[in-house]
Amino acid sequence: MVVSATAAHSTWGTFIPGVAEPDPSAYGNRAARKGGRYNAFVPPSIADYRFAYTSATAHDVEMGSRALKQLQELDRAPGLHSLAETLLRSESVASSRIEGLDMTHARLARARYGNGREDKKTRAVIANIDAMRKAIELGASTEVLGIDAICDIHLALIRGETLRGKPYAGLIRDEQNWIGGNDRNPVGAIFVPPPKEYVRPLLHDLEQFIARDDIDPLSQAAIAHGQFETIHPFLDGNGRVGRAMVYAILRRRGLLGEYIPPISLVLNAAPRSYTSSLAAYQRRRPASQHPADLIVQTFSQAAKIASSEAEVLRDDVDALQRRWRDALKGLRSDAAAWRLVDELPGRPVLTAPSVGELLTISAPAAGRALNQLEERGIIKRLNEKKWGRAWEASELLALVQAFERRVGGGRASRG
Repeated sequence: MVVSATAAHSTWGTFIPGVAEPDPSAYGNRAARKGGRYNAFVPPSIADYRFAYTSATAHDVEMGSRALKQLQELDRAPGLHSLAETLLRSESVASSRIEGLDMTHARLARARYGNGREDKKTRAVIANIDAMRKAIELGASTEVLGIDAICDIHLALIRGETLRGKPYAGLIRDEQNWIGGNDRNPVGAIFVPPPKEYVRPLLHDLEQFIARDDIDPLSQAAIAHGQFETIHPFLDGNGRVGRAMVYAILRRRGLLGEYIPPISLVLNAAPRSYTSSLAAYQRRRPASQHPADLIVQTFSQAAKIASSEAEVLRDDVDALQRRWRDALKGLRSDAAAWRLVDELPGRPVLTAPSVGELLTISAPAAGRALNQLEERGIIKRLNEKKWGRAWEASELLALVQAFERRVGGGRASRG
């Protein structure tokens, strides 16, 4: 994979000139009214490309890959299976936060498992969790991670939303899009992706690249992410789909187990590094190394930090669950409360119906388990409603919030 540094910046992709016609109806939008020229960037084909990057980046890849392999050992840890759901939520929340959808882990859990308000923002983050889970499932299956799989991930993310009155979930764009600038044309945009006629051929090329096995998994995932973000095949949701694809590729290549290192939390902590790596890939900024070098380095470093911190969270949750089990001593060994403690990391907010469904027990048994956990200070009531009463494991939520703030460099939300 690592070859001599032959920085082929001049041959890395092509800029295609375009012209936006004046739009007299664009009142208050001078750039749209005037029109003008812009350059769309078409990345190179990478199906057979031999990438070159520095020895320092190669070292980062090795360290990041080693950390991911070590994290896989958690899959065999007893009693912590529900922690996987916590990590998945943390990654999805952070990935959404990068796109401006700010949401706390606690608020999300209350909306998803309790009786909290599910507004448009909450629904969008929940959809991102579903898209992330879909991506990981696709990576674990024998399906090719190609255009159809990518559209399935986007479909899970966008669901029934519309844009300008038209549905666009799972649909490859048939028009020019752009990032930044004005909302009428690409003039003055930060980045203009390939024109529409290039999109499907580039996606087919990306599919062939993802099928390669002569590239280490972490580099492959990082480069595929950069290529996907550059193609920008959907009208919206590209960032979240692109980050979900990273996990699909890592799972496909055997470098990801049940536990998800929240890479987006790390990226969110240093947004300039992430955006700079994409800018280098898209030739929007000068770089002394190969255009793909920086994004491989960025994702490798993030994978190492995220994996190590996920292990710390595992130890913290394990210690908390041991304290909970000590508090339950004296209960019958077959009491549902014991099983509920095992599930709390994945379900920190509970209602009687959700506990009944989770543990497959009757409503009275679910209520009894909740009361036993409440009496021992493991969970607290969120409200005093007679119907729709909910409880939460506030210690666990505080622990996860501290984890997200630590990993996210203080950028995670409070409350």
